[in-house]
Amino acid sequence: MGFWKTLKWNAAAISIGSVALGVILTGWPAIAARTVCYLLAAVLLLGAFSYLLSYLSGRRQGLPSGMDLAIGLLLILAAAFVAVKADRIVGLVPLVMGAVFAVNGAVKLQRSMELKQVRYRGWGFVMLYAILTIAFGVLLLFNPFSAVTMMVRILGIGLLVSGGTDIVTMFSVSRQIRRNMLPGVSWSKKDPF
Repeated sequence: MGFWKTLKWNAAAISIGSVALGVILTGWPAIAARTVCYLLAAVLLLGAFSYLLSYLSGRRQGLPSGMDLAIGLLLILAAAFVAVKADRIVGLVPLVMGAVFAVNGAVKLQRSMELKQVRYRGWGFVMLYAILTIAFGVLLLFNPFSAVTMMVRILGIGLLVSGGTDIVTMFSVSRQIRRNMLPGVSWSKKDPF
C-alpha cells in the first residue's frame, strides 16, 4: 500500500473513531464518562501488575528493586482513587478535552493557511471549521456549564462534527490530488488514492 493511501486510511480510521465516540458520548454521557474513568483505573492496575511482577522476578534473581515495588503500590492506590472518585475525575474530562480541541483547531487553522497557499478551493471551509473548533475548546476550558453530563454531551457533539468534517475534507482533498489539481503534489498510478 502506498504512502498516501496509508495516510488516508489512517486518517479515516481516526475520524470514524471520533464519530463513534461522539455518538456514545452524546447518547449516554453519564455512563460514558464513568466508563472512561474505569478504563483509566484498569490501565493503572495493569501498570501496577507489571511493576509488581518486575519486583518479584528481581527478588527471585537476588536483584530486588525497591522502586518497582513502590511504583506498583502507588499505581494500585491511584487506580483505587480513580475508581472510587470517578464522579470527581469526570469533571476534569471536559477541561482536558477543551485543551485538545483548542490545539486541534490551531493545527487545522495552520493547515487552512497552507491549503490557501496551494490554491485549494475549500480552504475557507477548513479555516471556518478550525475557528469553530478553537472556540469550542475555549468554551470547554472555561467550563460555563454546571452539569458534567451536559459538558460530555456537548463534547460528543463536538467529536461528531470534528470527525465528520475531517472525513469530508480528507475525501475532498483526496479527489483533488487524484485529479492533479494541487500544484507541487505528484500522483502516479503506482500510489493510488
